[in-house]
Amino acid sequence: MTLRGTRGPQGSPHNRYSRSGTCSHSAVTCPRPDDGTTTLTCLDAGTLTCMTYRALIPIKTLHEAKSRLAAYLTQSQRAQLVLDMLHHVIDVLQESNALEKVAVVSPDPYVLACAQAWGAQALLEEQHGHNPALSAAAQHEIATGATALLTISADLPLLRASDVENMIEQSRRYTIVLAPSQDGTGTNALLARPPLAVPYVFGPHSLQRYINEAKQRNIAHVLYSSIGTALDIDTVHDLELSRQKRQNR
Repeated sequence: MTLRGTRGPQGSPHNRYSRSGTCSHSAVTCPRPDDGTTTLTCLDAGTLTCMTYRALIPIKTLHEAKSRLAAYLTQSQRAQLVLDMLHHVIDVLQESNALEKVAVVSPDPYVLACAQAWGAQALLEEQHGHNPALSAAAQHEIATGATALLTISADLPLLRASDVENMIEQSRRYTIVLAPSQDGTGTNALLARPPLAVPYVFGPHSLQRYINEAKQRNIAHVLYSSIGTALDIDTVHDLELSRQKRQNR
């Protein structure tokens, strides 16, 4: 797994990204202050059993992303939407103060430059296919000390820090914590302790597949449900629902 350097993207075809700490055409200029703190979460008070929690966010190339919205948004608008949601998810994960590190894995250098500018580690995707790429990234995290790994979708505009904290709280009792998608068939977040306790099986009907993988291994698992982890953005209806929910908050 290749770690990206700190240099921003040059000559990007994508529009200026309209939020504070932004990606622009010429550079990325929003480094996150780092106080060097290492986050360890103890499973039980009075014990020395502590876990190193990290997060992994997979994301496609911008030109591939959100193709189901192509009839309603231009490619540039879709790219901006994807980056906006990614920025939000990174911010929320960092805000939780429960994670030692947040990493983004993608084949898109521009996405990785933006992610790095927003305080995440950038991992260049080297394996073909979504699940093999995630497995390679998880192996990297294991090799560098992760003992628990939250793999989470990049398109969760209603995600809150409390969602992350609640999933970690559940992981104290369950090896696998799964956050279902809104339709109850997909998986928008997977918290595994240890990483790769079950293989990555993201794709159609992944929730039941993850449950089956856990059962086959006699692994304790639980579902975590909230609007923050359930509402991912694939359709215009999802966008409208997200706007309504944000207005009501």
